[in-house]
Amino acid sequence: MDKYLQQNYYRNKVFNLIQVGIWTIELEDGKLPRMYADNVMKRLLGVEHDISPEDCYVYWYIRIFSSHINAVEDAIGRLITGKKAEIIYPWMNNEGRLRYIRCGGERDFSYKNGLRFLGYHHDVTSIILDEKQREFSDKPVISDYILHVLASVYKCIHLVDFRTEKVTPLKTNHHDEWSAMSVSADEYLNIIRKYVPDSIVDIIANSIKRQEIVDENNTETSYFTRDYNKTKDGLDYWYNVLMCMDETNSNNIMLVAFRDINETKSQQVFALETIKKLKYQSEYDALTGIFNRFTLENHIKTYIEQTNGKSAFILIDLDNFKKVNDTLGHIEGDILLMETAEKLKQLCSSDDEVGRLGGDEFVVFIKNPKDIEIIENLACQIINKLQKTYNVGSEQIKVTASIGISVSNEVCSTFSELYHSADKALYTSKYKGKNTYTFFS
Repeated sequence: MDKYLQQNYYRNKVFNLIQVGIWTIELEDGKLPRMYADNVMKRLLGVEHDISPEDCYVYWYIRIFSSHINAVEDAIGRLITGKKAEIIYPWMNNEGRLRYIRCGGERDFSYKNGLRFLGYHHDVTSIILDEKQREFSDKPVISDYILHVLASVYKCIHLVDFRTEKVTPLKTNHHDEWSAMSVSADEYLNIIRKYVPDSIVDIIANSIKRQEIVDENNTETSYFTRDYNKTKDGLDYWYNVLMCMDETNSNNIMLVAFRDINETKSQQVFALETIKKLKYQSEYDALTGIFNRFTLENHIKTYIEQTNGKSAFILIDLDNFKKVNDTLGHIEGDILLMETAEKLKQLCSSDDEVGRLGGDEFVVFIKNPKDIEIIENLACQIINKLQKTYNVGSEQIKVTASIGISVSNEVCSTFSELYHSADKALYTSKYKGKNTYTFFS
């Protein structure tokens, strides 16, 4: 048996038989998420063989039901921490049909450019849905899809039967509003209009009239979901509506579901703020608020690779900074670093990159300088601006700036080459007596 398991074509044939696709997802700062899928996975997704990894990721992600987005993102969070994760979630294919997907994976820590996850995608629809509930009947059959997915998430679920033009509440918070177990479409619209904005009611009404799901532009869609808010006692409360077809009834039954997402919205706002804060912390120097070394290096690399244009790398070192730290303390030293960063930002244009490499070492990266005089002029301004004198008793501590400059050319064409060349020029400035600039040559 081992000889068969060692053959890729044998494994692929088995994966195809049991509907298991293999995927790899890569998340990299500054780039769109990418999903690489094998042939079985692409067939399960219903995408073209030559689809780009970026489009493949979007195609997969936007078709996850909104009720399970949080569960999927929680699973990704577990993967990031190095834990394995497996979940089952509902997914809408390109034909507007519900599929149940068992998805699992783990993180590949060998990938250093960002995050990479490896996993599988298993279509388990036939396992989840009961065979009896997939037979047609004059009476709407409630599928496991409704019971297992929607009923556990949505507070109100209404079944619209296009054949009888009746609406039945499977689950509702307002039983007293319904005159019977099933009501006409017009009566139903009057009921929900008390609790739902007119814009959402109009979309539901158009869908009932056309006997297909449409969006706010009256365009047919496989499913429809929107978040909306209503004012109650002077406060805004958030809700979500979902419309989709029940495939167990040959698309004669449309499901309309509502849920309270006010707490979720608050959590999303908190999560977004947290992500924004973490992103800021990963890109900016915590003390000075300018780019840190990692971000500055990435930006410079990207500029060089994409434009191959002329640039100038200005490396700045504060003379006598250690003496300020040793004599006046680290608090005063930190204040000096913050003042330096602020002065550099004031001197530079919005196109220039300003960053701190660490300690008292700063960089100004000039994109496409018109001539050498512009670089020299900025270097002189930096030297003049950064001069500062501390009076400590009868002693004076004079802080100045020594600068090394490298210009991109055939010899200096990468971040590393620009940095090391500027660093050599910087030490020449130190050797000259400090408080000056030197071009690498």
